[in-house]
Amino acid sequence: MTKEALIHDLNKTIRSALSNYYLPGLAIGYKQEGQESVIMAEGYSSFPMKTPLTKDSIFHMASISKLFTACGIMILFSEKDISQDTCVVELLPDFKMLRSKNLSCDYPHITVRKILSHTSGLPDVTDYRWDLKNISESALEDYCKSDDVSKRTLLWSCDENKFSYSNIGYELLGLIIQKVSNLSFEDYMDSIFFKPLNMRDSTFKTYERTKNSSLSIEDLLSARVAAPHGKDHNNNIIYEKHFPYNRGHGPSSTLTSTLSDILIWSQSLLKKDPIFQRVYSFSPFLPVADVSNSDEKIGLSFFIWKDKGKTYIGHEGSDDGFRSSLWMCPDTKISVIVCSNLTKAPVKKINREIFTIIHNHLTP
Repeated sequence: MTKEALIHDLNKTIRSALSNYYLPGLAIGYKQEGQESVIMAEGYSSFPMKTPLTKDSIFHMASISKLFTACGIMILFSEKDISQDTCVVELLPDFKMLRSKNLSCDYPHITVRKILSHTSGLPDVTDYRWDLKNISESALEDYCKSDDVSKRTLLWSCDENKFSYSNIGYELLGLIIQKVSNLSFEDYMDSIFFKPLNMRDSTFKTYERTKNSSLSIEDLLSARVAAPHGKDHNNNIIYEKHFPYNRGHGPSSTLTSTLSDILIWSQSLLKKDPIFQRVYSFSPFLPVADVSNSDEKIGLSFFIWKDKGKTYIGHEGSDDGFRSSLWMCPDTKISVIVCSNLTKAPVKKINREIFTIIHNHLTP
């Protein structure tokens, strides 16, 4: 099959998805090692204003941020000769939670590896407080010392190796990065990934994209950032109340980027570029635990699933007004990123459909 035939089928898929799921905007990108990136965008960056979505539009990537945090801490640990089995309390002496009499292995025994694989027993964030638009330098440390962490207990003993997704864990990883690197979490990400890989449209400091750090939809749109949308009780597409940004949740959630930048990062990972050599020493794609109610397993931050003899690694992202889906196939060296500026858009389903189309076209 020709590349033109593949592009035709992908265009048909994206337009059908935009209509069938009634999305404000949808963008897909894919790249195979040695080939040019392909990026397509349909619909609107702002549905009420009918501002077109473009190939260069910037999306809130939500939990895809966790892959960057995970790889960042692996690189940092290899430089500092720190083990993934180091307990968090050794690196963050102020980290505290409530103890439970029923647990044989409580929070002081949580290791970095347990947090990376969501098997620590940590609970999840209760409220991201996007309405605060917190850009304080101390926001991350303040959150990690807040009642949402310190007044909680583990869901179960941290040695049970049971999966439970925890954004709290990734905020703790981000704070560890700050303490060990002596840089802010965001500056470390910039120095280790964005600058070396020439990812010019990527940042964890989304507020710096707007005048006076306003994070207003109008200012974000002028900076090419897609607006967050939801639906009302009549299924009308409307803006979400707040753009999902709070610096206290940077490590788990606040990366904003273009599809082209995400493809640069994911392909560099698949090619084992020098920057990622140290990540591979941690074996991040080996399954650690089963993911409940899913066909996937969890490695060190990377989710893993298999289909028709091929292995896929990646992560989903979901926040108010945005959904993102990044998956990579090491067997064929292909990355696929799908983003929509709508709460609960079915981007994971769309991503799998795209991979099926691409792999069908590659089959002789």
